[in-house]
Amino acid sequence: MKQLPTLLILGGTTPLGQALAQQAGGRFRTAIADADAHLGNQICQQLHSEGHEALFMPVSQGRRGEIQQAMERILRRWQRLDVVINLAHTPVSGPFEAIDPGLWQTLLNEQLMATVYSCQSAVATMKRQRSGCLLNVISQQGVIPEPLRSANAVTGGAIAALSESLDAELAGLGIQVSLISIPLTRGSLPPLATDPLSRIRLEREIDNARLETRQLAQQILATIGRKPLHHLPDTAGHHWFQRRWFRGRWRQRMRRLGEKYRR
Repeated sequence: MKQLPTLLILGGTTPLGQALAQQAGGRFRTAIADADAHLGNQICQQLHSEGHEALFMPVSQGRRGEIQQAMERILRRWQRLDVVINLAHTPVSGPFEAIDPGLWQTLLNEQLMATVYSCQSAVATMKRQRSGCLLNVISQQGVIPEPLRSANAVTGGAIAALSESLDAELAGLGIQVSLISIPLTRGSLPPLATDPLSRIRLEREIDNARLETRQLAQQILATIGRKPLHHLPDTAGHHWFQRRWFRGRWRQRMRRLGEKYRR
């Protein structure tokens, strides 16, 4: 009997991670890695009750050793690793100068470096298999930066550049690299903000988002195995088009938005 492919979701207890795990059941043997052991085990129990194979592993984001141990545990259990989804999309808002060094360091560790370590660990296994898929999920601010979202622009932009470099480096080894830039969705992670007004603005954006987390999970899973390096959900495509083809107009629009936020 042919075995289902193996999927690892790093950040699997986040709302998007949960939606991905629930929809992956029946299509993948699903491994969930995150810091919340209680919730992670609950997600696995639900998948088990539905007849799906699932495994939870406690991992603190940005801890290289724990990420490596999680990969090794997957290989002991299922002998291969086919797809890794790295979720690095916590929404952060606030004036640039108000983001303190501690928050910068946390974001760099838990988003950028967690993705770096996950990709490094996975590549070692996928090279032996001559196959695999690395799928990095970032805030759309990484490719469509907006005012007051500099933290997401920095971490997302770095992961976008990493993904493009890995795509060129690993294609000859049979390893596919994909990048998905996601907008805010209803049901997103609770936002981080430097001040009450920035939090209110961000929460309003989340409440008014056109896309639900469940719908976004469907779109992410649908990209697995597809050729383009960079994928944008439907709701972000318009902004990408405007920024690429009407740069002057887009720049003026962002400047007006920045002036409005700074009043």
